[in-house]
Formats: sequence, C-alpha cells, structure tokens
Amino acid sequence: MTDRTDPIRIFIGTDDTQGVPTEVLKHSILSRTDADVEFTELCDLQTGLEHHFYTGFSFYRWGIPAFCNFTGRALYLDADIVVLCDIRELWEMPLGAHSHLCRPRPPFRFRRWRIRRLGGAYTSVMLIDCERARKWDFEAWCRRADDDPVFYKQVMACLPGSETARQRGDLPRAFNDLDDYAPNRTRILHYTDLRNQPWKKAGHRYEHVFRAALRAACKAGALDVQAVRDDVARGVIHDRMVGWCTEDADSLPNSRHHREVASATRRR
Repeated sequence: MTDRTDPIRIFIGTDDTQGVPTEVLKHSILSRTDADVEFTELCDLQTGLEHHFYTGFSFYRWGIPAFCNFTGRALYLDADIVVLCDIRELWEMPLGAHSHLCRPRPPFRFRRWRIRRLGGAYTSVMLIDCERARKWDFEAWCRRADDDPVFYKQVMACLPGSETARQRGDLPRAFNDLDDYAPNRTRILHYTDLRNQPWKKAGHRYEHVFRAALRAACKAGALDVQAVRDDVARGVIHDRMVGWCTEDADSLPNSRHHREVASATRRR
C-alpha cells in the first residue's frame, strides 16, 4: 500500500492531435478524487522511434521508472481514455511482488476464420513500482527497438520471454475496458478503435460516456471551447464536438441510464 499523502503521479501518452481528449481525461480523473495528482504528458521525447511504429509516443511508457528516479509508484494511461472511478482505486492496488500491473491479453484471437496467437498484456493502462522496474533500461531499449521491430513488439505487449514480461501482474479488466462499457463494472473506458474514436467520428456505441466527460470538462472550465474549435479547424477532431461541449445533459444518448457519468463535476 502506498502512502496516501504522496501525490498520484500520472504519465499520459499523447501527441499534438490529442489535446482535447487529453484534457477530458485529466478532468475525468480530477473530478472524481480529492487526492493530489501530478500529470506528465509523454510527448516529443525525440527517441528516434517516433515515426517507426504504432504511435509516436508508444515506447515512451517504458521510460517512466527512470523519469521517476526509480522511486515510488507511477501510473501510465493512454490519452484516449475516460476514468470513471476515484483514481485511488487503481493507485492503491496491491502490487505484491510485481513491478507492474496491466490487463492480460487473451491467448488467442479468432478473426476471419483464422486463429491468431496473442498472449502478453495490454500496456495502455499500467500501475508501476518504479524501484522494482529498475532494470528497465529505456535508452538501451530505444536503441535496440530502432534496429529490431520484433523486440519492439515483444516489449510493448509484454510477450513471454520479453523484458517487460518479467514481474508483470494482472490488472482487472474493469480498469482497462476496451471499447466496452458496463455501468456496474467499468472503472476506466478505453477507446481503442482509432478510426472510430468519438472525437474523430460520431456514432461510437459508447460515445455518450465521452460526450458527458467532455461536457463536464467544459462546464468546469477545465477545457476551453475555443481549444475545441481550434482542433476542429486543424482537422484532428470532428465539428460536432463544439456542440457537444454545451449540450444539455438530458440530450445525451442513454442519459437516463447513465446520469452518474454526465453529472460527475466534482472538482479536486
């Protein structure tokens, strides 16, 4: 158990196209906790890997223990997330003998009549014991990943035999629900379908959760509507987002069943 007087250190993987969802994520955290929270945005670290792989910031998460001088705990979150619980629930989760917790992936995936081997873990939400992760050599890993895409994939997914599979523990599904939402289960909702994320394209099945979080952030002054307009003008989010910032809560899809999401405006 961590000291409740320590600030909760949260590192967010983001880039210049995700400014609005990043601010929505931050407010979804702050509006549900009275804990002291420190945010660090992981972007533009210039590792040389920015244009090699999935997203420019993907590999940055493995530098978190070093950024914390290998002391205390830290949380990593992708930017395309809405937190629906007091972040203390995740922060104070027992680590046991593990260096990090993340949601395990299924051993296999069935797609188009084919079986694909998966295994490993989803590292988009992680609780990290920075001291136990002392062996994560971020600079050396960056150099190796630059030359070895297989090494990159193994590390990112904590595949068996990889450096990041060692001392890994399981995080409950509820703390990284992937494009799925159940009011009595979901603690963290992660929009993983990049083309259909609700700020990029209207119509996501659980769009109402993000819309409620966006509206709450704007109403609380945590997000300026002008910043939303600016990102619409840049073409990184769709134009209906501006209207969503000020819409009435009762107009949200499923609002009758999900008022607990729309009304979460309690500030830190």
